[in-house]
This record gives sequence, structure tokens and C-alpha cells, in this order.
Amino acid sequence: MSYKIVILKTKTQALNQAEQFLRHRQWEITTATNLHDAVAAVIQKQPEFILISADHPNRKARALPKLISQAFPVKVVGFVEASTNASMALLHEMGLEYNVLPPVSGPAIERVILRIKKDEEKKELDRQRAIENGSLKPEQNAPTSLMSSEDSSSAREILARLLNDGEDEGADLFVRGAAIPDAASGENDDPASAVAAEGSGDNPDPADEDGEAHETPGGRARKRAPIMEHGPIGPRKNRKQPTYKRDPAHYPDRDSIIVKGTQAALDESVIAGESSGYTEIQSATNIACITISSPRVSGYLVAALGADRRIDAELLKTVQERLFSFLRANGETLSGDDGMQLLLEQVDFEDWAISQANFLRKSVHGADEIAMAFFPSKETEIRLERSASETMLQLGIDELHDDVPVEFNLYIYLPNNKKYLLYTPQCHNLFGTQRGRLRDKGVTHMHLRKDSVEQVKRYRAQADLNAMIKHFKRGRGKKAG
Repeated sequence: MSYKIVILKTKTQALNQAEQFLRHRQWEITTATNLHDAVAAVIQKQPEFILISADHPNRKARALPKLISQAFPVKVVGFVEASTNASMALLHEMGLEYNVLPPVSGPAIERVILRIKKDEEKKELDRQRAIENGSLKPEQNAPTSLMSSEDSSSAREILARLLNDGEDEGADLFVRGAAIPDAASGENDDPASAVAAEGSGDNPDPADEDGEAHETPGGRARKRAPIMEHGPIGPRKNRKQPTYKRDPAHYPDRDSIIVKGTQAALDESVIAGESSGYTEIQSATNIACITISSPRVSGYLVAALGADRRIDAELLKTVQERLFSFLRANGETLSGDDGMQLLLEQVDFEDWAISQANFLRKSVHGADEIAMAFFPSKETEIRLERSASETMLQLGIDELHDDVPVEFNLYIYLPNNKKYLLYTPQCHNLFGTQRGRLRDKGVTHMHLRKDSVEQVKRYRAQADLNAMIKHFKRGRGKKAG
């Protein structure tokens, strides 16, 4: 299904790849870089959606969503072109229900549009059911495409005054109140010409000149915090908004290459299902993990799937290959470890990621929501050393965790008879009291078979992430108390 969209952006070349992606799906896209052209396009094209840049240099752009949604049958979606705290704050202030975070891609816009359509279908279905069971009369709460004629007329007048009152440096503000016709009345067969006649026509969009269109997704203006994930993730009751930690000395910022690489790998790897519906991620235990270790980026990229399903190995491998290729192309030196399937303590994945992860990114794969979050960690691998036997390795006793099952057989070495004694069997706990006794006896290292290296990596990642989950739960418990 194709859609008609208008995009108000800051630069002519911005979002070119996203627009091309949508055109290939036969969507009609119209772009503009100033308010005058955007409003003219809404009047002339009568799109279903308008995508508005929150970091547009004309501050009046951020007042457009509510007025446009009242004046015209169009839904509004916000986005930002710059990954800065200031831009994110501006997006939040717009108060839109649907938003797209940078980097803004074609698949991300598409998913937001599909989410909006799905929400509309559900709302209409709920309305019909309410009518059938008698809790709602047919004439009540009927869906309308516009506000009342009085309200929409008032909105258009306010919109005209907004664009003309005051001056913004570098802004093109040319719309006159009398030049904005009622889009539903059919007055003025060429409304765009009427609007353009009032302005200078500066800064034309090349796509408008060659007749090609450019689309945007939209949403409803509401007085609630925006959905900050990149993708079609709808609001949940008491849903927190993702926050982003910043520690330039150790951790990547949200606009770093790890964020861009993860989003690109997700967009290129997920496969859309036949249905527009999908299962959301709630609590999770089955987690896929990609360990990332480089001079500038270190931590765990963790993925969860809707209904706590295991992520298939092929998808995990594809995401990792594309992510690592992106990172290496941007100068990162990475190890070639494969992704792992982990079994963690049960946790609300989104709340956990919002609390402790560096960033959270979401998409839809088949019939399930998929989320990826990056948990920074300075140490992601256990340091293994040669042991007395060529078939064995040793690791420092302080590398192990108290009261956590080990994923491999753990031995102590008896130097007098040059024998290895099995101390903790695989899947059993190494208790803190045991480690204490070993230390008291001067034992500084434990030993394992060389073929257990992969289990060691899994053990380290699982133990580290479970420790983060326990810390998160303790913090949440204190707040609840």
C-alpha cells in the first residue's frame, strides 16, 4: 500500500536515501525546506502524513503539528536530523505521539506509518465492538478526519498568523491568512499557487521542480511524552522514555558509530511479516548477545524478541556480520567472536535497557518485536593463560563470580603429582565460601580445558549481565519502597 507524505526538513540533501527507499515502494513524497513550501504542499497534495524536523532553524516549525492536525486531515510525525541533546529536547517539546530518531531511515519511517495505521484500525475495531455491546451509540465518538469547521477555520487563521508574526533569521514565512483555503471545501483550485503568490518562492525543492513526490509519516498531537525508540513502538501504560547515558571517557554516545551501525544492521537484517501486527517484548529471559571489544567501544549488544522467543542463529549472525563490517569500515578493530544465546534472570527488557543501556533500538522481525540495547562494560572477556598441560588453560580466581553456575568444568592443579582435580562440575555453582577457602590456601588460579573457551565467554557475559539485572532490580525496589 502506498501513502502520500510531506517532509519538512532543514537541508535539501537530507533524508535522500530514506526518500528513495519509500519511492521504491510507490509512496508519493513531497519535500520542503521552509514552512511556506511545506504548508503549500499540504494544501495542494492533501497528504495523509507530514514529517516535521524538530531541529528546523525556524522555531515556528515546532508549533506546526497541532495547528496542521486541526486545520487539515493529516497526521504528524516528528524527527530530528542532529543527534544532540538540544535536538532531542526540541523533539520532546513538540509532544508528538509518534517520532523517528536519528539516523532517520526509510524502513524506520515505513514502520512508524504502519504502526499508525495499525493503531487506527484497532481503535476503529474497539469502537465497533463498543457499539455492538451497547456501551457506545453509533453517533458517539465517531471518527472524524477534521476538527469542526469552526475549529479548523480558527486553526488555519492561527497558522497564518503564526507564520507571519515576528521574524526568524533565515526563515521563509510567506503564508497569508486569506491565501489558505479550506482544503475540504474545494475553494481555490490551485491553492499552492495562491500561497506561493504571497511569497518569494526562494529555496525551491528540486523534487518539486521535476514533479516527483516525497512522503512522510504522521501522528496525532498529544500532551504526552513522545515515543523515543526508532521504529513502530506504540505507547504502553506508564511507559518510561529511553534515556541516554554519557561518559565520553569510557562509553560511546548515542550518536556514535555503534548506534548507527546497530540501526543499519537491524534495518538490513529484519524481515517484515505478512501481517501488520506483532508481539511486543515484555519480560525476557532468552537473550542473544554480541560481545563488542575494541579500543574505543567495549560492552554487550543484547537482543530480545517478542514473547521471549529465542532469536534464530541466522538472524543473529547476519546482524553481527553487518554491524562488524560497519564498525571496521569506520576504523574499529574487533575480534571475530560469534554471537551467543544466553539465559538471564527474568527482567522487563525495556525498563532494564532504559535504566542501564547506552541506547535502545527496536524493529519488527516477522511477527515479533525485536529490540537491541548496548550495555557498556570495560571488561568483556576473561583473561586466559597457559597451564601446565597443553590441553589446559588457567584463569585468575578473581575472574570468577560467587554463587554463579559455571558453564564448564573447573579444576584445581596439584603441582606435586602434576594432576588436575575436578573442583566444580559444569552447571554447578562456585560458592563464595569455596573461593574464600581456596584463597586462604594460596590458590590464585583455576584451570579448565582448552575446548571450553566458548563456554567461558558465555559464562562471563551471562554473569556480567545478570549482575546488571540484579543491580537494576535492587534500584527499582528501593524506589518502590
